[in-house]
Amino acid sequence: MGTREILMTRLMREDQPLGFIHLHTDRPGSFTPEFRNVMQRIAPQLSGAVCNILMNEEILSKEKEKSFLLDLSSDIAKVRTKDDLAEAIRRSLTRMNAIKGYVIRRINEDGATHSAYIWQPGASKMDKKTWNTS
Repeated sequence: MGTREILMTRLMREDQPLGFIHLHTDRPGSFTPEFRNVMQRIAPQLSGAVCNILMNEEILSKEKEKSFLLDLSSDIAKVRTKDDLAEAIRRSLTRMNAIKGYVIRRINEDGATHSAYIWQPGASKMDKKTWNTS
């Protein structure tokens, strides 16, 4: 049969649209005036719940970022060698689940080329090459 009627009720936050609840039915006449009235009355509660969840998600995201930065700072503070730094970078970037590899390049004394300084072994076929920066 499929959808026969759709009812959308706006969700608001401080007099600004936040979103809506979208209801579907396969039965014509399901959205009676009484049902529509109930939806209008519960919309503020739904809006409040959505707002709370969004705020909690933002707080969790910020906490996760702060935790990541604190862990990275701690790992970097322990670095004494290139191998230590390579491992700290690999560990930190792997936690972000965002990399397949990395290379830190250093500008050479000629000021026109750069060379790989620290890299994730096997992550790049360009590991030891020198590249022109101009």
